[in-house]
Amino acid sequence: MRKRSFLFVLSLIAFSVCVAQVSAQIVILGYALSISVDNTTVTVGEVVTIMGRLTHILLSPPGVPDKTVSIEVRLEGEAAWMKVGEDVTDSNGFYSFTWTPSRDGDYAVRVAFGDTKSSVITVTVNPAAFPLEIIIGVAAAVVAVVVVVIVYLKRRPKKLKPAALRIVAEPETIFADGKSTSNLAIELLDQDGNPLATDEDREVSLYATEGHIVNQVAMPKGRTSVSTTLTSSTSIGTVVITAESGRLAGDRIEVTFKEKKRYCMHCGERMPMEARSCPRCGNAPPSGVDTKVCSNCGEVVPIVAKYCSACGASQPT
Repeated sequence: MRKRSFLFVLSLIAFSVCVAQVSAQIVILGYALSISVDNTTVTVGEVVTIMGRLTHILLSPPGVPDKTVSIEVRLEGEAAWMKVGEDVTDSNGFYSFTWTPSRDGDYAVRVAFGDTKSSVITVTVNPAAFPLEIIIGVAAAVVAVVVVVIVYLKRRPKKLKPAALRIVAEPETIFADGKSTSNLAIELLDQDGNPLATDEDREVSLYATEGHIVNQVAMPKGRTSVSTTLTSSTSIGTVVITAESGRLAGDRIEVTFKEKKRYCMHCGERMPMEARSCPRCGNAPPSGVDTKVCSNCGEVVPIVAKYCSACGASQPT
C-alpha cells in the first residue's frame, strides 16, 4: 500500500513539472505590442505618425525583427476595424507608419500582429478649413491651368526681334574708273538670320574706305531692306563697306575696284585714266554725237575713232 502511494506521488510531481514547463514556454513565446502617436489632435489632411515596438515576453533581446504589423483604425460609432497600412519591424523590433486621415471624427487606433494587439489610442481629427475634396479640386484645376499655359507658351509663335544687318553687293567687282557702280542692299535680320520687316523707320549708317556712297539711308517701316549705290574711284584695290544701326550687329563687305584699261582712239596706245591727251600722239579723245559699237568688246565709241578706247581693237572707219 505504501509503495503504491509513493508511485502516485511521483507521478503527480512529474505531471506538475510538465505542466509548469508548458506554461512557461507559452509565456516565453508570447508577444507584446506598444503604440504611441506623435499627435492626438490633427486636422483632415495632416499626417499622424504611429510608432511602437514588437517584443518577446521574457526573452532577450526582447525586440522581434522582420515582422509585419498592421495598423488599424476605427471611426467612433463604427464596429469594424479598418486596416490603413502595415510596416515591417526593424532589427530591434521597432515600427513606424504615417497615416493621413481623410475624414474628420474620433478614431480608435491600434496595431496588430496576429492575435497580439496593442492598446488603443484615440486620435481626434478636426475638419479642414476647406473640405479636402475642394482643396483637391482646386489644386487639380490650378495644375491644369498651369499645364495649359505652359503648352500655350511653348507652341505660340515667338515674337521675332531685329538682331543684325547684312550687306549684299552686286556686282562685287567693278572698274576703278570713277563711274562704275555696285548696287548695295542692306537687309534687316532676326535672331535666326532670316530677313525681318522693320517695325519702325530705321536709320542705317554706311561707311566706305574708298569710292563714293551716301553716309546714311532710311529703311521704311514694314520693309526688310533698303538699297543704295557705291560708285568707284580711280584707285585700284579692295574697298570695305560697313553698315551700322543702333544696337544691331553691323555687317561689312568687300568690293574690288579693278583696273580699267584705256586706249587712245587715234593711235591705239595705252593711256592713263585721268589723262586728257595721249602721251604718244598728243591727241585728245575724239567726241561727237555719232557713235558705233566696238565689234570686239561692245564698247560704244565715237564714229570717227580708229581704235576702241576700252580694248584697243582697231575700228573700221
